[in-house]
Amino acid sequence: MPRYSRDISSSGNKRRIVIAAVSAVVVVGLAVGVFFGVQAYQESQERQQHEEEVQNVVEDETFYDGIIVQGVDLGGMTMAQARQALEPVEESLRGTYSVTVARGEQSWVITEADLDFTYNTEEVLQEAYQYGREGTDEERYTTVQALKEQPKEWEITVTMDDSGIGTKMQEIADSIDTDPVNATLASFDASTETFQFNEGVPGVKTDVEALTQLVQSALEDSGTGVVEVPVEEVPYEVSAADLQGVMKKLGTYSTVSTNT
Repeated sequence: MPRYSRDISSSGNKRRIVIAAVSAVVVVGLAVGVFFGVQAYQESQERQQHEEEVQNVVEDETFYDGIIVQGVDLGGMTMAQARQALEPVEESLRGTYSVTVARGEQSWVITEADLDFTYNTEEVLQEAYQYGREGTDEERYTTVQALKEQPKEWEITVTMDDSGIGTKMQEIADSIDTDPVNATLASFDASTETFQFNEGVPGVKTDVEALTQLVQSALEDSGTGVVEVPVEEVPYEVSAADLQGVMKKLGTYSTVSTNT
């Protein structure tokens, strides 16, 4: 075989190898380009999605999911809806009270219905609403996302206000108190020429201030108990003896006048 034929064949093989190598490089380059292109596109999409999620958190004007007040999840509620949702909860926090005020056979029971209560609900709601609304947008987003795994809880504090109990005690006193009644002439026995008298009756006056303090102490200590009404006796001014003395004087005056 001629030598130039072997050279041509060798040269052709080299070209094919070069072409194959170049093609491989091009394919690898294209593959790498596609890979990084797809990766860049995915990262762009993820970044855009994340930005949208962050923006949604920043623009959300309702309570975030995972915000819990007194056991009630306020997520997605407006402030007005949250207040309404907590109203029945407030009533359950009042507790029960039963203090009996007694005077003889009379008695009155003081319950939670007779008391006033205050709640720090508004303060708690404002604090809960602000959670996750401070810092940069990214910081806010991170805080809100964490609520999904670890909710944030607040409790409402209730305070019993018994300052108005004095009015109730005055009403009770009004039903107990009586004015004193002076002695009166009951009858006259002509055969014996003697008078009969009805003895005076002392009055009753409730010590409203002392009663109020006793009831308040019972309410604040245990919320139950029996309180006896402290009263004072109000003496009458004219007794049967006083009237008898007056009648004797009148009888003597009458006799003297007749004899004169």
